[in-house]
Amino acid sequence: MLDRSTHRDGGGDNLSPVDRRALKRCVEVASRDPMRREQFAAMADDGRTWLEVALSACFAWQTETLRLKPWESPPCTPRDDAAEAFADELAEAGLSAFEPDPMAALAKLGRASAAAPTACVCAAVWATGRGGGHRGAAKAWAGFLCGHNADTTGVVVRLQLADTR
Repeated sequence: MLDRSTHRDGGGDNLSPVDRRALKRCVEVASRDPMRREQFAAMADDGRTWLEVALSACFAWQTETLRLKPWESPPCTPRDDAAEAFADELAEAGLSAFEPDPMAALAKLGRASAAAPTACVCAAVWATGRGGGHRGAAKAWAGFLCGHNADTTGVVVRLQLADTR
């Protein structure tokens, strides 16, 4: 796996095959968005290396798939203890910290993460049945909150619900 201390310093390309494949998937997935594709082309035109473009794609895509808050960091660039623990957990599972969708990658292995970032509120509402008195109403309410279908939120690994007192 990538030595994150070198990675943070912008050091050399010491990617493992697992990391390189994960970064390639990030570029492929993120490039489906025409604006991102244009951004990556501009980065390459400005002399950025493939690794710099790939890390940018990974950061953008993980931030989106994990629905991170602005102050949270993804496992591909762990800047806090939670992201560092999540990156370590991915490594322990034999996965790269650069997986485009780390939660889905863990789920494919039948593993749940204790260190993953907070799940979106719709997953929390759907899983707990809150929001309407019964599960059907909770699903509808949850889908409204974040704009996606609560039936397809994936594996809920860790939930943090705000205290509403």
